[in-house]
Amino acid sequence: MKEFRKRKRKRGCKKYRRRKSRLAKNRKVCLKKALVEGGLIIIIGVVVVIAAEIFGSCENKKTKKNEIFLRQSTEDTKSRQSMVGNNRVEVNKEYGNESVNENMFINSNSQSYIIHMDGYNQDTIPAGCESVSVVMVLNYFNVKISPHEFIDKYLQKKDFYYMEGVLYGPSPEERFVGSPYDLGGLGCFPPVMVDAVNRLRNSGYPQSENLTVWELEDMSLEEICQEYVAGGIPVSVWTTMNMSEPKQGKTFYLEDGTKYTWKSGEHCMVLCGFDEKYYYFKDSLKNGETVSYEKQLAEKRYTQMGKRAVLITENEIKK
Repeated sequence: MKEFRKRKRKRGCKKYRRRKSRLAKNRKVCLKKALVEGGLIIIIGVVVVIAAEIFGSCENKKTKKNEIFLRQSTEDTKSRQSMVGNNRVEVNKEYGNESVNENMFINSNSQSYIIHMDGYNQDTIPAGCESVSVVMVLNYFNVKISPHEFIDKYLQKKDFYYMEGVLYGPSPEERFVGSPYDLGGLGCFPPVMVDAVNRLRNSGYPQSENLTVWELEDMSLEEICQEYVAGGIPVSVWTTMNMSEPKQGKTFYLEDGTKYTWKSGEHCMVLCGFDEKYYYFKDSLKNGETVSYEKQLAEKRYTQMGKRAVLITENEIKK
């Protein structure tokens, strides 16, 4: 019995030692895992800190670059304003106008002149390009009138009529032929626009008292650009739609019995800029946006329409 108890105690001691050994091993394994995990966390933390520093450095560089860019942009803007201001002084001596270049961009390197001005589209006035063009120029000189008000109150117009089976209509030199609101309306030429602007001035419309308006005759687009556009004065000119070839249009009789044929495709736009290759126009058929056409083509269409233009400006200047 004693020997049995001894063997039992020995077996119990062995089990205890084995259990203790296993616990010790487990502790070591857990400790190793903890050390590994802790090391990984430290490494990740270091990587995050380094990445943050690199990113911050890049952001600082970007910020500096942006600051440099903004500084350069500001300097460019000041430079442009300076060029415009210098040009305005020269223009003022000739025209006596202190504000003609406020909305002008001049690139002296390429001899590019673009007048920045608001545009109108003629969606609701399908035949009224002449009035819309003139209103854009009036707005440029702070006469805040809409095309509809200008047409309804100041534009002289007359529709077609039949007499003894013959179609008659007004002269486009005296009245707008038809209605600007009608697709069947034809149009008019500079004397009608000059008359309408003078009617507006004589009505005492706000900001219109200092305006002067007249027709420019037999001047090329290049001459108009050098004489007026380069000085910050946009000019309404008669060309064709999309600078396409004009065609024979509607034929009717004037009230004096003269047979008259309209030039189909007639269109009026605002000449607002030029450079070495192109003329720039505000086009009411293109949502009032600025469009460009090659000089040779634009001159040709303008000449085909008779070299007709209307000049509006503040104060009287030499023609």
